[in-house]
Amino acid sequence: VKLTLIPEYESGDVILPAITVDVLDRQIISPSLIKISADENVFEGNELKLIDIERESVANKWINNFGERKEVPDNYNQLRVFMKNRDLKINLICRAYNEGVAFSYEFPGQNERDSVTITNETITFNFPSDHFAWSAARAQAPYSRVPLTKIEKGCERPLVIEIDTNLIIALAEAKLVDYARMKFNPDSTRNYNVITYLESPVHKPLPFQSPWRVVMIGKNPGDLLEKNYLL
Repeated sequence: VKLTLIPEYESGDVILPAITVDVLDRQIISPSLIKISADENVFEGNELKLIDIERESVANKWINNFGERKEVPDNYNQLRVFMKNRDLKINLICRAYNEGVAFSYEFPGQNERDSVTITNETITFNFPSDHFAWSAARAQAPYSRVPLTKIEKGCERPLVIEIDTNLIIALAEAKLVDYARMKFNPDSTRNYNVITYLESPVHKPLPFQSPWRVVMIGKNPGDLLEKNYLL
């Protein structure tokens, strides 16, 4: 599994971070924009600048005393990208696992502020085809197998997407604590996109890190279920 971060991706007249995801040399998620809307218009315009990059590899495991799997692997390659928009610092953290990929953003301590309000988080997951997905409009609602272009507005996570007969993924979130839920909308202006949004604004003291945005990857639904420890 390969996760590529493009810190300064040109999209029209703005520059935004973007990611791609590849499995076995096949790109399953095309350049997908990440836009964080805050009280300082983070990730908008041409003022977003790359400051530094840190890389780290982790090979670890931890013991789960309460779950169905006692020993949980925790192996990944991590990239932390330090960025700045005007005077506001923000970092992107990207991880590639054998089981999938994950990314989050963090606001470190700032010189002249002690909090930030996130008004929305728009990640445009860009798929090359109109794959079938399992859509549900709310928690505990029935799921429907529909093309990506036909998922319901406010679709629940995880959103399971059938890439082909031997590859299935799930768009999900992890470590959701004291934060608004992420949900999905279809893209009415462009084919095959799935767009995230937050159910409400979030006001957080600094420093803080967002929940993880996760792309789980498996051979079939059972394989995905076996990897639920990633969440």
